[in-house]
Order: sequence, then C-alpha cells, then structure tokens
Amino acid sequence: MSERALHRAVHQGMPNPLVEELTGKRRVTARSVRPPVLVFDDGQLLYRLVISFELEQDALFTTLTANGSIRLDFGTTYEITPDYRLITATTLYEHAWITKPKLGVGGNEMPVSGAAGWVLDRLRERIAQQIDKQIQQQLRLPQLMQRAWDTLQQPQLLSADHNAYIVLHADSLAVTEPRSEEGYLHFQLHAGVAPEVLLAAVPPAPTTYPLPPFAFAEAQPQALRPVMLQTQLPFDLLTPIVQQQVAGKTFGADKRRVTVHHLDLSAVGEQLLIDATLSGSFDGSLRFRCRPVLVDGTIQLEDLSLDLDTDNLLQRTAGWLLKSTILKRLQSGVREGVEKGLQTAEQQLTERLNGDLPVEGITLDAVVDAVRIEALSLVDNALHARVSALARVAMTIDRLPAPVAT
Repeated sequence: MSERALHRAVHQGMPNPLVEELTGKRRVTARSVRPPVLVFDDGQLLYRLVISFELEQDALFTTLTANGSIRLDFGTTYEITPDYRLITATTLYEHAWITKPKLGVGGNEMPVSGAAGWVLDRLRERIAQQIDKQIQQQLRLPQLMQRAWDTLQQPQLLSADHNAYIVLHADSLAVTEPRSEEGYLHFQLHAGVAPEVLLAAVPPAPTTYPLPPFAFAEAQPQALRPVMLQTQLPFDLLTPIVQQQVAGKTFGADKRRVTVHHLDLSAVGEQLLIDATLSGSFDGSLRFRCRPVLVDGTIQLEDLSLDLDTDNLLQRTAGWLLKSTILKRLQSGVREGVEKGLQTAEQQLTERLNGDLPVEGITLDAVVDAVRIEALSLVDNALHARVSALARVAMTIDRLPAPVAT
C-alpha cells in the first residue's frame, strides 16, 4: 500500500485554512504552508506539518498583527476490533516554533505567548481530529475486508478453453502488522484455504463461509511456499487426449491385429474402465479394467485386465490383446491427459494471478512452480488428483479506493 496514496488521502481531506476563528477582538487564521510528510514507523503513523498563522488584534484605533510558524509532529496509534473496525488515536507529541509570533506596539514588538498557546491548542485538537477522521474514512476495513473475503470465495475462471475453475474454499484470515519499505506499507494476508481446480462446463457455486474475526498473524519469509491443490479431471475432457494416443492405430500380438476406433472412460470404485471399439482380428467392443496409481510421481496403470462378463467367445479368447503394446499406449494416453491438465492449470493459475484486478489500483504478482501429483483417486466421472506446488502471491495497492459515503 503506497504511503504516498495514504498521505494524499489524509491531506486532501483536511481543510485549509486549518483554523479561522474570530473571538471577541481577535482573529486567528492558520494554514498549512508545506506539503505534509507521512511515514510509518514502529507500529504508528507519523505526520509532520508546518503551519503558519496570522493573529489580528483590534486595539481601539488600530489593528495589530502577528505572524508565526510552527512545526507540528503527530503520531497516530491504532487498534482493530474483531469486527474489523479501525480505532485510531492521534496526539501531538512534539512541536517547535520556527518563528515565534510577536505583536507590534508603538514601534516595539512583544511576544504573544497566550495567543500562541491558544492557537497551538486549537491546532492540536483540530488536526488530530482530521487525521483520525480521514484515516478511518479512507481505510474502511470492514467493507474492504468483506469485499476481499467475498472475492476470495468466488470461483475464478482459469481457462475458458478448458473450462477450468479454481475454488479456494477459504475458512480463515489473518493480517500481519504493516511495515514500511521503499515508500510502501507492506502487509501479508494469511488465508487458510483448501484450493480445488475444477474442470466443469458450468461455473461451480461460490463458498459461503462467514468473514472470520480479525486476527494478527506473524510475518512469513518472502519465498515460494508449499501449497496443496485438489483438482478433478472429468473423463469427458480426458477421453479426447487418451484417444489421440490410440485411435486409428493398429496393435497386435500372436499374428493377430486390431485397430482402435473409439474410447470411453468411466470408473467403478477404484477401477478405471476403458471401453474400446475395435476392428480387425476382433470386431466389436471390449472393456479394459485397470487401477491408476502413482509410482515415483509417475502415473501407472496396474492390474490391467479384460472384462469378460459376457458369453461372447471372441471376448473370452481376446486375452492376447493384453500382450500387445496397447497397454503402453493407454497408459501413455492417461498420463498425458492428466499432465496436460495440470500444466494447463499451472499456466492459467499463474496468468490469472498476475496483472490488474477488477479493483482499480490493485495488482497481483504471482509465481507458481514445481507442480507435482501427490495422490490419485477415482470419483464419479472424473479422476481426482491431489497436487503439491510452490507458490507466492503479492498484492500491491497503488491507489486507495474512494471512501464509501455513509
């Protein structure tokens, strides 16, 4: 978050003149004469102003004037309630006169310490109130955090070509103490999520966890960190990739040959079913059964067999197919289908998490690397994969959103 943007928001909300009052025979006007300086240090906002003021005193037949300038240093401490309300307390902790005001009387000048003290008290109160007001108006944490939380729970389209969506299933949220570095306030948002990548023709429904109470978190190193993803690869998207490996190709053993024309994938329990339409030494349909497993991070098809539940003699004598290279082709096709799906998910996730967000002035920068399948299982109409990766996401706020009118 840009310190300059926060400074600008606070400064623009302050009136100028800061004080303009007429009390009895005395008029006082105070203005900010230098661009104020805002820095963040050791858990508080520090705000420095240089103020000039003019004092006019009605002295019967003449008006006496006095001019002065003063440097004011304010500090704003804050706390955040469990419902994300920002409570600030701004106080004047130091001041120094640059030019002490004096009234001219009969060619002489006399200090006006009483009037100067009155001006200082008025500035102390007025400026502290304005800083508190503007910070709380600009940093509307309940609205900003609720919007961020709602966005976090929305399914995000990763790839229109592959109908790929990511759902984060966020259920916890925490924020680190801000730190100042190179003109920016840096925060880390810690969200507890169970990411899931879904390939679906219709966008999945968003999750609806309530916004967790505010909590501070310990800062973590700015390095790639391990994350786990859950992804489902529907059979209707895997099938075309597997078919590219075997469709139209001829396989044989024991002097017999078959050509594969069409494949369909399905699942029963822990078994993957591959229905193949063949011609050649065998004409018709056969069903292969196998179990997809991970061996050293590589997908293998184990326990490949033919489904011989019918009385068809040809099916019963087609065991020779298992001796052919069709097993290697099917295994290669399934592996390629899953790996392409994961590569697409990694690429689309990285692209999606980089660049501008719909909120003006907010950008994301993400790195996703080392995607690896950790576990496989079968569900209805899909292959379910648990995937590990290394990832880092940084969000930069260059401009604060305009405050919401209340």
